[in-house]
Amino acid sequence: MRPVGRPRRLLPVGGRRLRPRLAARGWPAVLAALGVLAAAACGGSAGTDPAAGPENGPAAAASAVVRLALPPDHLWDWLNDSGALAEWERANGVRVEASQAFDQFGAFAGGHADIVVINAMDVPNIEQQSGREAVIIGKYTFDRSFIGVRRYSSAETLADLGGARIAVYSPVESTLLWGVMADGLHDLQLRLEGGDFDMVVAEPVRLADLVMRGDADACICLPDFSVSYLAERELKALYEGRPAARLYAEEMAADPAAGRPIADAFVADKAWYEQNTDVVDSFLSLWSWALGEWQQNRSTLVYNYQHHFSVQGDEEVDWLAEYIAHDDWIAPSPYVSEGEAKTLADTFSQMKGADLVDQDTVEPEVIASSASAPTSGSGS
Repeated sequence: MRPVGRPRRLLPVGGRRLRPRLAARGWPAVLAALGVLAAAACGGSAGTDPAAGPENGPAAAASAVVRLALPPDHLWDWLNDSGALAEWERANGVRVEASQAFDQFGAFAGGHADIVVINAMDVPNIEQQSGREAVIIGKYTFDRSFIGVRRYSSAETLADLGGARIAVYSPVESTLLWGVMADGLHDLQLRLEGGDFDMVVAEPVRLADLVMRGDADACICLPDFSVSYLAERELKALYEGRPAARLYAEEMAADPAAGRPIADAFVADKAWYEQNTDVVDSFLSLWSWALGEWQQNRSTLVYNYQHHFSVQGDEEVDWLAEYIAHDDWIAPSPYVSEGEAKTLADTFSQMKGADLVDQDTVEPEVIASSASAPTSGSGS
């Protein structure tokens, strides 16, 4: 994690210096916006108006600490670097103790984190391994994975890849969602063992390389780890380039307008959540504002935090920024809508129907909110 220093001046792709939007708006406007979001999130009951300051805030939040575990993340770095997090903590009387690592499971299981950012498909596993009840309190991303093959492959869908060797980055997460779609769209079994494909697990940064070297026929790849090959059109995405969440919404969902499958979610210890609902409302209001800033500053943030997107140089940054403008996988709001909660329940039901998970697997509990932003628009 980068040490927190002076707020960094953001540089857009074109190179012209640009002060962060929060600085341009001024902190009173920022804090007022966060206050409105916090009130909307809890129906005005939490009393977490950031402009009131810690001393005038609710007693529950006066000395609150949120222990957060998340993977290295561009928006979290930006909240630190811009000074937005420190000012929000001061105004709300809430301190976030964050650890950025790839072991959110360990942090949750060991009781070292109250909230973790993990894939929604992993929630049953984290409950089983930790012995702690978990609840999904918010969303961060939609599933951005795609099926990639070499440029001159004639394949258009998984139906054209029967028996192929497919490289994946996890036996859970996106692999389960693609397993649901393989079953529902093509009556094929896409699973690690005993299916219609030869599956191999590798690091996400290696998947596209495996395909390009001929060590795999296809991959369940992530666009940000495949930019160089996608930009040069050496790697082709099946299903007309549609990422998993969009393909599911358009081809599998009972109601395409209900919501796309959630990938990364904010997951809390249930007992802690029930005792700290006001703090969670305030925490989500911070992310609601940050996600709104992302929607307006994608290119700038990709440029400044390109190490989080596995891109180097202006050409790759430009390509990825254009891709994200069309298929943004970062949610416009952290609040989970009723439709998105139903989509998550439906996917777990379909996973059981396709024998991708044990029949006694309990679907994650989700806190849905009427404060959710519309799910329409660009994005995966």
